[in-house]
Amino acid sequence: MNNLKELWALYDWAHEGQLLGTAKTFSIQYETPITKGREKNATAWQQRYGHVFTQSLRKLVEPFFPEN
Repeated sequence: MNNLKELWALYDWAHEGQLLGTAKTFSIQYETPITKGREKNATAWQQRYGHVFTQSLRKLVEPFFPEN
């Protein structure tokens, strides 16, 4: 996977849209805060907010894609 949109697309297909919601809601809930938090000029708040949503997303997908 190269980006969060691809992650969403794979899980949307595999879980028939039941795990991560629509593309629009996924973008609002996860993609935007995570991406903004990783930008070079992100504020400390944006970085923390992005990190919180990164952890939340990991918890959702980890049972289906465990890290080794």
